[in-house]
Amino acid sequence: MSFKNFMKRIRDKILDLLFPEYSCYVCGRELAEPKNHVCDYCLKSMIVITGNICKKCGMPLPEGNSYCDTCKTREYAFDTARACYHYNDTSGKIVMDLKYNKKKFVVPFMATEMLLKLEEFGVMPDIIVPVPISTRRRKERGFNQAELIADEISEMTGGKVAVDGMLVEKTVDSIPQARLKGRERLNNLNGAFKLTTRKTLKGKNVLIIDDVYTTGSTVNEVAKVLRKLHPDTINVLTFAKTVKDY
Repeated sequence: MSFKNFMKRIRDKILDLLFPEYSCYVCGRELAEPKNHVCDYCLKSMIVITGNICKKCGMPLPEGNSYCDTCKTREYAFDTARACYHYNDTSGKIVMDLKYNKKKFVVPFMATEMLLKLEEFGVMPDIIVPVPISTRRRKERGFNQAELIADEISEMTGGKVAVDGMLVEKTVDSIPQARLKGRERLNNLNGAFKLTTRKTLKGKNVLIIDDVYTTGSTVNEVAKVLRKLHPDTINVLTFAKTVKDY
């Protein structure tokens, strides 16, 4: 890099500090203020999960229904799962930008939205367990997105809720769930996770954190191994959820 270009970069950085331009995470529109880092247009396109939902997985349901078709027939190792938004083009872009484009600056926004959902569980978590990724995936990506979100949520609680990213590890470098269809997802992660300790979690409320809930297979496999430590509750919280029409 030439000295001229180097000085230009320094000048640009100084100008950015003195006169910051805030742009929307999703569409790039300039923001008047960095309140959410997501413009009003994009916020309106993100569908909040609210109203009548499945008591187990949090799927939006018609009024009068308590459980979705899947949860009526399938058993889960976790107690309840909740998510902030429908997974659509907007919420999906935020998730993908973090996971594959390394845009870590979206994490505070995701964590803030997820923190507001904690009251729906009726209990405050004692420990947060981010869904682990394989060693190879971590080396490729440089980080675990679920762990970044979990750490941010913990920090927002003033450290009152601890994160344990080492409690469970992923030992199988499985095919990414996003490449598989529903039934394939159910078996893809069998035996993929294991505990790294035998310490008890008796009397503790555990919160599993991930970015997206699709079939629930990933978080359920993590919950299965955590059940061996006998926690009081295991709940699941994600930023987005794949929602089907009823």
